Amino acid sequence: SPWSEGDFEFLELANTGSSAVSLVGVSLAGGVRFDFTGSAVERLGPGEVVVLVRNLEAFASRYDLGRILVAGEYDGRLDNDSDSLLLVGAQGGQVLDFEYSDAWHPATDGEGRSLEIVDALAERDSWKAAASWAPSAEPLGSPGVHPLDLPPGEGGLQISGDANQDGQMDISDAVALLGHLFAGRPAELPCDEGTAGDAGNISL
Repeated sequence: SPWSEGDFEFLELANTGSSAVSLVGVSLAGGVRFDFTGSAVERLGPGEVVVLVRNLEAFASRYDLGRILVAGEYDGRLDNDSDSLLLVGAQGGQVLDFEYSDAWHPATDGEGRSLEIVDALAERDSWKAAASWAPSAEPLGSPGVHPLDLPPGEGGLQISGDANQDGQMDISDAVALLGHLFAGRPAELPCDEGTAGDAGNISL
């Protein structure tokens, strides 16, 4: 390969909420730096995962870009021993702030496995503990596909188009949406404030 192992590094950011979020003004600091403003991805739908890469050309040689939402290349490089990551919100507040260690799981220290959070909905402070992380199931990781343990309709993971929340997308969803718009049934849609104009329901 013409690339070093560091060229294949990637980071994932998942939206575990029930509605789409704007990434404008959101940035990553610490060992690596990235500003989502003006990037290829400025909005993340419920349950969606966006990927940041060290070297896009190297990443594309290993993974299928057709199925992965890539925002762009970050600046800097993750230290192999330990490093800090800071996710900063649009208003300047800290969304996540933690430090990882290669001593947590030897399989993720140059052995090909990526480091994945076990429970993305756990308390923020728990992200600093080794027990909150695990090696990826796939030998080279699975960028863009995070195993969020959330059932449809609870916590943000939705089947696109499933307006009546029956776990599948079919003609009944179109009927449900038309019923909401013109007959007031259902009175509320599943996301945000329950109206058709809410960002989550537009995404759904």
